[in-house]
Amino acid sequence: MEGSVSLNLVAVGYLVGLPFAVYGIVDLARIPGHIYWYTAYSRRVWIAAILLGYACFGVGAILMVAAWLRSTERTELRDDLVLDARWERPVPAPGVMTRTMRRRERRRRHRWAVVAVSVPIVSVVAAATAAQVR
Repeated sequence: MEGSVSLNLVAVGYLVGLPFAVYGIVDLARIPGHIYWYTAYSRRVWIAAILLGYACFGVGAILMVAAWLRSTERTELRDDLVLDARWERPVPAPGVMTRTMRRRERRRRHRWAVVAVSVPIVSVVAAATAAQVR
């Protein structure tokens, strides 16, 4: 009986944490990749932190997204984005930022969202299956 209560709490944690994890990753993806080229910050590290927090029963994702939303990195990157939008962009050198590269960046954003959603769900299903086998 206690095992099913624990499993229900874990499932609720994942369900509650899922919208926060998706929102955090979408918010990270709103900042274009070329803004990160000139900073010491890494989008991958923040996404990995949110996914790792989500893997910790979903509640960690809420904490990591709250940390991202209050971080100085986000503030500085959004300030850089505003400044980038104010100036005219120079004509890129051939191959620097082509249409194909922008499409790849969009696909990566979708892949991160799929990973964020599927990894914890697979973990919960595996845990539930292992619990029922015993």
